[in-house]
Amino acid sequence: MTLTNDPKYDRGVKKLFGAYTEEDENGDRILNNEALENILQDFEICPQLCEWQEVAEALQQTVKPDKEGMNFTEFKKFLKKVAVSEFKKKKYDNRFPSHDLRHNAILAYLRADDTEALLERARECQMAHSREDLGHSSVLSDDSPISSRSHKPSSSKKEKSHTHTHTHTSSSTHRKSKHSHDTSSGDSHELDEDDLVSRPPAPVDRVGEG
Repeated sequence: MTLTNDPKYDRGVKKLFGAYTEEDENGDRILNNEALENILQDFEICPQLCEWQEVAEALQQTVKPDKEGMNFTEFKKFLKKVAVSEFKKKKYDNRFPSHDLRHNAILAYLRADDTEALLERARECQMAHSREDLGHSSVLSDDSPISSRSHKPSSSKKEKSHTHTHTHTSSSTHRKSKHSHDTSSGDSHELDEDDLVSRPPAPVDRVGEG
């Protein structure tokens, strides 16, 4: 799947990936499965926007089952697949008829064009993760579609690093972020279709194979 996207989102997507990864000894960055789950929850992609099973299917189409984590190219491909799966649904009344528009829609949902706000939100969520009671159970069960691809969590979460591999926040923590997509009523966010439509994509450039 080869898609193009509005280039104004490129920097934000790269910064988002960098905020949840660290360089290994070879200088490569890999987003592990737990960090991916944190992104999905911190930015209310899942379950607010789409179902975990849909995310798991996109993940299966992106990386091999025996591979732990994904690189930046795979992360972009993963977002594209999630976008196409979500924004083709009938509930959007064909507002996003092409794959490119669907791809841009999820980047707009992430507010990837506002890098400063995106990074601040990531920092706030990471601080909340580190403040959490280490004994608090994860929002996801060990047999969740994404968690099942990786090793089972240690019985002692104190063994885990909280620099980039974080514990999961509750939905109430997400609502406290001033850059959250929550509605004024305080309920979990539902996609504001009018907002996305009001921000039509500019001419797009190719961002790589999807």
